[in-house]
Amino acid sequence: HDVYSIDRFANDTLKILKQYNKNSSTSNIYTPSIISLGISVGKFHDSVNTKSIADLFSKQITKTETIRST
Repeated sequence: HDVYSIDRFANDTLKILKQYNKNSSTSNIYTPSIISLGISVGKFHDSVNTKSIADLFSKQITKTETIRST
């Protein structure tokens, strides 16, 4: 079965979002504003190594960029 990297998923998502940013690449402000961002999963596999969803996302907190609203 496929194994997905949380880091790769987050980096790929940010890379895609940055393509639509109207501000310069050096700006921390994203335009147009993101109102809602959702993640959807279509299939799950049981695994003995599965961590809780809270554990998976808590590790990403230190890797997020600050996005200030305008």
